[in-house]
Amino acid sequence: MILNHATLIERLNELGLNVKSIFDLVNSVKPYPQAIPVLIESTESRDLDWKDVEGIVRALAVQEAKGKAGRALIELFKRTPVDKILLKWAIGNTMDVVIDKEELEDVLEIVQNKTHGIARQMFVHALRRFRTEKVENVLMNPLDDPEVVAHAIYSLGCLQSSQARKKIEVFL
Repeated sequence: MILNHATLIERLNELGLNVKSIFDLVNSVKPYPQAIPVLIESTESRDLDWKDVEGIVRALAVQEAKGKAGRALIELFKRTPVDKILLKWAIGNTMDVVIDKEELEDVLEIVQNKTHGIARQMFVHALRRFRTEKVENVLMNPLDDPEVVAHAIYSLGCLQSSQARKKIEVFL
């Protein structure tokens, strides 16, 4: 279990990554698939500084984490305090990269819960990857929500939603 910053960096360096900060991975152009399990495990830690948690979330925004990190990110989102809105937004941003059909129901639930505010934006954006009637119907509601309307319009456009056309034309 990752208990603190030093343990996290030590574990990553044992994998041959040679990092001093989690943000070294975030800013890296080299792939680091060997780090994905450690990063996912680290999302469970309740002892890491919030800045490290944000770095872990951002480091998971890679294709190598697709289909692997989604469940851990959803759980992290659920237990992240409301006042950490930018971290919650970053989790949604990473979900946009790694989302898999296994997380779809949880993402739909997050999108529909207005208490998450702007943190829902990238979850709404991620829904563009799922061409289902249920997703389209859920994306219709945010068209009246100023916190996520732009993301809903974009996602509905990607889905080529004929149902949303009249509601979207109002914004033109």
